[in-house]
Amino acid sequence: MGRNRLVVFTTAGALLFASSLVGGCVAPEDDGVGRAYGALDYCPRGETVDGIDVSRWQGDIDWDAVAGSGIDFAITRIGDGLYEDPTFPGNYEAIAARGMVRGSYQFFRPVRDAMEQADIVIRYLGRLGPGDLPAVIDVENTPGDALPSRDVMRAQVRAWIDRVREGTGKTPMIYTGPYFWDDNVASTDFADNPLWIAHWGVTCARLPTGWTSWVFHQTSDSGSIPGISGNVDTDVFDGTRAELDAFAAGGSTCSAHCEGEVLVGADCARSDCAAFGTTCVDDAVGVRCVSPICPREGNADVCASATEIAHCTNGMIGSSSACAAGERCASDASGTRCVADVPTDAGPGTDAGTPPPPPGDAGVGRDASVAPGRDASVPTGEGPFVRVMGPDGTGRPIGTIEGDGCSASRSGARTSGSSGLGGWVLVLLGSWLVRRRWTRRRGALGA
Repeated sequence: MGRNRLVVFTTAGALLFASSLVGGCVAPEDDGVGRAYGALDYCPRGETVDGIDVSRWQGDIDWDAVAGSGIDFAITRIGDGLYEDPTFPGNYEAIAARGMVRGSYQFFRPVRDAMEQADIVIRYLGRLGPGDLPAVIDVENTPGDALPSRDVMRAQVRAWIDRVREGTGKTPMIYTGPYFWDDNVASTDFADNPLWIAHWGVTCARLPTGWTSWVFHQTSDSGSIPGISGNVDTDVFDGTRAELDAFAAGGSTCSAHCEGEVLVGADCARSDCAAFGTTCVDDAVGVRCVSPICPREGNADVCASATEIAHCTNGMIGSSSACAAGERCASDASGTRCVADVPTDAGPGTDAGTPPPPPGDAGVGRDASVAPGRDASVPTGEGPFVRVMGPDGTGRPIGTIEGDGCSASRSGARTSGSSGLGGWVLVLLGSWLVRRRWTRRRGALGA
């Protein structure tokens, strides 16, 4: 395109052979140096629509004259790598103003930053409208730059395509030729991108490996069109004007799908489900970000937090509502609703939020406080073992009650009111007094 030319070729006898074809593919011929590129030569299905592609090399263009000559579409250059073509804004607006279908392309430099190049395209185009063709990445020989390896070429082209698709809302087209693509890219991974093929002087253009048809065909680099001084690239669209309008209206938009946890919408917009704590799901219901607290199908209310109810539809939270002051969210067999909140501090010796048991009833699985100097009892049928907690309210275990389910005896539990050093002093003092009294009594009996 422009001064940056793709090396293309003609096939001997192709025009004569193509004239007998209504549409479809024919077997490739040798290119004259012992190699046949691509798998097929693709012929138009029938009617075609005429167009051109331009850049600053065409200078000032009389777009009224161009439109009046029967040209139905024009594709104008945004730039070359990081260079921005100064004629693009005016050309792009003028094409649409004359009722033609407009398009845009960027001459791609694979040794430069793919994202920077893509961002230039997105800045100029924004979200493409119904009369706009998808943006084009021009993949061909790059004068002045050494070409990178095939792996780097593929990665760079993929990065540009993904970025532009997300930014413009349409899947980009690829402009290339069979020579260049098969030698320097050699990938079939881009067959979903509409192909604009460069093959001059023929009706049935040769396809690079991976494609089975072309959408646009660049037929010449030396066309003559009213309103343009000098040569201009000429092109055709494979179809009618109505089909061209339909293609520009959105024929190349994305289909909704998941790429890991990233949801790609039908408009090619990308949303990271994981960033919102959700999971990208593609099932019979559709493609969506599903919340882990919602059922995947149907409508349901769930507790989003202690005081908030989430309203789910097919796994997605549509809205939420907060409980009133003094209420909390509760879910059970009856559903999800706001209920009166239960105090969370029930005092020592009981589980928080649970009313304390009646005196003498520890309850199954509860800690029991044993009053000083009394035996602890276990309610009938409550089990043989209950932990005993200290009467000081600190929750310090001081023993275990063993019982048969009707009564219990203490084992290892101190239930007297004395404890620590003071208790031992009282015990020793009592023992000394008893011994002294006994010694005196023996002395009296002996006397």
